[in-house]
Amino acid sequence: MAGATVASPARPPATGFDRGADRQLASQSLARFKAEQDRFSAPPQGTLTNASDYARNPLYAHNAGRYGSYDQAYATRDAYRNNNPWTPPAYAYHSAPAFGMWDALFWWMVLDKITEPSHAAAAYNNANDPGFLAWRREADRQAVDNAELKAKLDAMDAKLASMQGQPRKPGTLPEGVPAAVALAPEVAVAPRDASVLVMGTGSPSGHYYPFCQGGDGIHGLRGYLQDFTLDCRVTNGSVENLDGLVAGTFDAAMIQSDLFGDWLAKHPGVHLDALKATIYQEYVQMLANKKAGVGRVGDLDPKRHVIYLVGSGAQSTWDGFAAADARYAAFEANGKIRRVPNEPAVLDAVAANPDAVMVFVSGLNSDLLRQANDRLGDKLTMVLVDDRRFEDVVDATGHPLYAYAKIPGGIYPRLQRRRWFGLTTSVPSLTVGAVFILSERWVAENGVASLSKVEDALWHTIPEIEHKVGLGS
Repeated sequence: MAGATVASPARPPATGFDRGADRQLASQSLARFKAEQDRFSAPPQGTLTNASDYARNPLYAHNAGRYGSYDQAYATRDAYRNNNPWTPPAYAYHSAPAFGMWDALFWWMVLDKITEPSHAAAAYNNANDPGFLAWRREADRQAVDNAELKAKLDAMDAKLASMQGQPRKPGTLPEGVPAAVALAPEVAVAPRDASVLVMGTGSPSGHYYPFCQGGDGIHGLRGYLQDFTLDCRVTNGSVENLDGLVAGTFDAAMIQSDLFGDWLAKHPGVHLDALKATIYQEYVQMLANKKAGVGRVGDLDPKRHVIYLVGSGAQSTWDGFAAADARYAAFEANGKIRRVPNEPAVLDAVAANPDAVMVFVSGLNSDLLRQANDRLGDKLTMVLVDDRRFEDVVDATGHPLYAYAKIPGGIYPRLQRRRWFGLTTSVPSLTVGAVFILSERWVAENGVASLSKVEDALWHTIPEIEHKVGLGS
């Protein structure tokens, strides 16, 4: 019956003879592996020690540890080689036996068969893999004194050059080649390293990066996700993070909600996330040079004022403004938009330009706004983002893009307006969600238990970041 699970027959307890036979076979299998390794003149290059370099390669993800023993891996390899005879050239054994996850003989074979379309495709699709690049460096080294090898490498380069512009699919193997032939034997047998999680964050001056990395009084996800190596990547923000999530460069990412909603609408049926959670609210924080005469967003003049958009999140938000009101779109038409990374240098640029206004979307108490308050509070002021027309703005899925809120008084005492007794007033603004996304692909590769561990780390980290952005106790 379709969908039914068939129980395997019970296996009788192993006898002492069975266990002894298993140990003998394992010993013989391991001996063959060691003998093969001894034929090469150099030790393996990063076969297991640099697993994070190729943990997201589909070939590694789906086949590392697939073979229960060296005996099984070699049986598969022998069957292929018996049906596809190929004699390794002598110089192949002058190299290491493995490069990254790859068996060295596999790439030497591909080189010899580079005129065959599927072998050329394997080289092209894996040309950026760290293991392939390590093998190629070794081949180039040997080719200095070997004209025959150099000619083969030149032919490979010409073939790959003719394929430039085609999309690459890492992990692609030549037609009919099993994983046991391509993978280094110890990778084919050893359980794959499922402990790496690569997360796209943002600038260290924002909140995405410390949410992942920790520091400044918080543990961050890194501090609570003890079972995994968490690789927190500094990025330019939401756009780069989303692109990386789609491409598989990132396993998780922080993304601004207004950008994510529009992306989903443009890609119906695409499911990126196994887990999605709004971590905290981000505010549209607008600063103006005090000489610009901008107290509220309605004071902006598209013929005079220059808008500095800091980070991809600000760009996305400004795009929403422009789509809702032609007056905001006029700034782009008039050449008044400046796009800059999340760097403190932008603060000095705004402070030096009497017509400058800066837009930054982040949780409260970011390092960038703290620097603005502490260093340049005499030159910059916060702008009231109080245009109520944005209440009706929705994303492509029909959901509201923004929610109204107020930046409490006292958050940025030198940037906010003062009232009686030296207190500062609250600042009306718009908010969007800071959304954590964990990819379906990573959960599929690592198992449901890994999802539970990430969830647990999230719920420990959220109160920390809420406190940091002024939302928690």
